[in-house]
Amino acid sequence: MNTSSDSGAVGPLVENLFRRESARLTAFFVRRLGPARASEAEDIVQETLLNALQNWRFKGLPDNPTAWLWRAAQNRMIDTIRRDTSRDIGTTALAAEPIAPAPPPDLPDAELALLFLCCDPALPRESAIPMTLKLACGFGVGEVAGALGEKPGTISQRLVRARNQWKAATPELDIERVDLSVRLPAVLNTIYLMLSEGYGGHHPVRWQRDDICLEATRLALLLAENRRTASPVCAALAALSLFLTARLPARIDGEGDLVLLDDQDRSLWRADLTARAFHWLKQAADGTRETPYHLMAAIAACHAAAPTFDKTDWTIVHQQYMRLVEIEPESPYHKLGLAVAALEAVGADTALHLLSPLDSDRHLAGSYLLPATRAHVMIRCGRTADARRELIRAIDLAPSEQPRAALHRRLATLTQSATLT
Repeated sequence: MNTSSDSGAVGPLVENLFRRESARLTAFFVRRLGPARASEAEDIVQETLLNALQNWRFKGLPDNPTAWLWRAAQNRMIDTIRRDTSRDIGTTALAAEPIAPAPPPDLPDAELALLFLCCDPALPRESAIPMTLKLACGFGVGEVAGALGEKPGTISQRLVRARNQWKAATPELDIERVDLSVRLPAVLNTIYLMLSEGYGGHHPVRWQRDDICLEATRLALLLAENRRTASPVCAALAALSLFLTARLPARIDGEGDLVLLDDQDRSLWRADLTARAFHWLKQAADGTRETPYHLMAAIAACHAAAPTFDKTDWTIVHQQYMRLVEIEPESPYHKLGLAVAALEAVGADTALHLLSPLDSDRHLAGSYLLPATRAHVMIRCGRTADARRELIRAIDLAPSEQPRAALHRRLATLTQSATLT
């Protein structure tokens, strides 16, 4: 044990370890205990993390925290099996297995299997996606609700139904026997929602979470590179993930404040990830079917190729958004993007016209994005008073301090400009 470690660092360390290791641990235990005991697998992982948090604060950090977690979690699993003598798994054999002092090797196939397992066709799509975000991605109920634009209570009910349906089904644990073509759309959607939540989500403290974006990108690349799942649509999602993750260093400044796209220092965008993104975008072009991931990756590529915000090819971006809304009309977020692109490519009147129908969209009813976008357009129109009202509404709805502070700064600038004139 490293007893000299600052106990104040234990909380953030456990949080980062949980984000990194929870899916791997859960995948391992679901495969060992069986899908009917997925809740117990989750409990084992969560109890291990809570124990680590308490133990390390008093005794100091272990020399290898990841290995400590795996050893402790496996011991808890063995205790769980021993308490249930009716299980078919050989508890004696499990107990006799040595518990490696070093972290186990990467389990990409196990993690992919868990994603596909959660997206079992036996589960309705409205249950499968929350289940996957919760179990395989380590999201809390609030994060799942935010990612899906639903209320936490609704998501809790869906998770209960999903677990009951899963217990009654006989899901296939072996990825080699899973019909990937049936489950792949839900898996892709889950990774995209994970990426979106990390890029700018509903965490009450941290609006942008690099660790979630990096994990979503890693999963997208696993799909794009896996011999069973490699396809143009997977390549498109990998490209999109890499383009967005490349921007992360420029989106939050040294003071922890949000930096909008038009103010970002593009020299901070990671050139290595951008280059890989263009590689996967080229691979995505080999297919004959255009998907939303293709279009979103193409939009991100336009931004990546532009040396400055003003030199962005907004005509192309606008055309891509129009096509995106055409093939996925149910997404209000695509329509918000279309309005922003129209503002730059066509004009403010068109942008306001596109925003008007979104007032009745239930997914945007409690979101700060619609009033913030409308305020942005109104400022360009010179409608200062209307823009102020929209900014105040957006501030009230902002999910965390970073977007709230950015909106306050914009409101202060608008107020100052109005006073000077």
